[in-house]
Amino acid sequence: MKKFMILTLLAFSFFNYSCNNDDDSNPTEETASPLAGNWTISKYDGMALTSPAYGTFEVTSDSETAGSAKFRLSFDGSNVNDESDNFTISNNNSTIVFTKTGGNFNVLAGGETWTINTLNNHSLKMTSSYGLIIEMQK
Repeated sequence: MKKFMILTLLAFSFFNYSCNNDDDSNPTEETASPLAGNWTISKYDGMALTSPAYGTFEVTSDSETAGSAKFRLSFDGSNVNDESDNFTISNNNSTIVFTKTGGNFNVLAGGETWTINTLNNHSLKMTSSYGLIIEMQK
């Protein structure tokens, strides 16, 4: 009788363990940085960029707080300055630091810690530690 009880308990334990729900009904989603996307620079250092001048800021995120960016700017429509960077956002999306990875320009990485003044689905405004202000739209 004792053996029967032990075998029953073992069988029940095995059955209960094998029937656990392994289905993850709430899979973890990767969350993109709020900066992610393609931005058009509308103002650079207080100056509106009008044709032939233009600027773009293309951001790809690795997470909510990190990713890479390509910054392109032309004041005359023909001479293009570009900069590639990795970035890290901190302080509850209020500051950003860029680390240059390529290009002939050094605006973002050279600006040290940037303050994010405005960031929503359509507008981005940030100020470098030297007072340079860049405004962008999606």
